[in-house]
Amino acid sequence: MTKIWSTAGLRPKDRVAYWVDAVCGTFVHMDCTLWGDAPFFGEIRDAPVGALRIGTVTSTAQSVVRSPRQIARAPAELCFLAIQERGRGYVAQDGREAELQTAALAIIDSTRPHALTFDGGFSQHVLHIPRPSLMQCLGRSEPFTAIRIDGSSGIGGLL
Repeated sequence: MTKIWSTAGLRPKDRVAYWVDAVCGTFVHMDCTLWGDAPFFGEIRDAPVGALRIGTVTSTAQSVVRSPRQIARAPAELCFLAIQERGRGYVAQDGREAELQTAALAIIDSTRPHALTFDGGFSQHVLHIPRPSLMQCLGRSEPFTAIRIDGSSGIGGLL
C-alpha cells in the first residue's frame, strides 16, 4: 500500500517541521536545509515492492546530509538507487560528486556519510534496496556510489 506524506494541506509555518520528520521517517535520519524564497512544498510517496521500497520525492530546493552523527544515531542497512525525474540534483559520497538531471541515476549507501543537493524544484524516484542484497552482487559499494549513470541508454536505460 502506498503511503503519502505531503505539505500541501498544512499551514505554511508547519510545513518545514513536518517535512523534516517525513524525510527522516521515510528514508534514513538526515539533516535537512531548505533553500530559496519560494513557499515550501514537499511530497513523498512510498510503496513496498517485495523486499524493496520505491519512493518518489517531489519538493522545492533543499539539501539533505547523512552525517556520521546521524548514522550513529540511526544505523540503516540500505542502499538507494536515486533516479532523477525532474530538476537537477547533486549527490556526494566517498569523495565523488555526481550531477543528476532527468533520467540520470546514482547509487547511495546509507551506512556512510552522503549529501544530496537540489538547487530548485525537483522530483526523484528512490529505490530502497537492502544493503546485504546489493553487496552480494557488488561486493563493496564504495567504487559505485555517487557516480552518474545515464538513464537514457545501456544499463541505465534498462534500470
